[in-house]
Amino acid sequence: METSYLQRLINDQREEFLSKKTGTPPEVAWNDLLDPGRIIAFTGIRRCGKSTLLR
Repeated sequence: METSYLQRLINDQREEFLSKKTGTPPEVAWNDLLDPGRIIAFTGIRRCGKSTLLR
């Protein structure tokens, strides 16, 4: 497989991912989570919206 084909494929998928609507926004208290001294890990089952939440 050619590198240029893979690059086009990745770019196309990235554009599609970023253009999708995120659905209902979750109610997250971001101010409580953005303390620089904290480590945050988002965990959950497959396809539960972790990537959408982080986007």
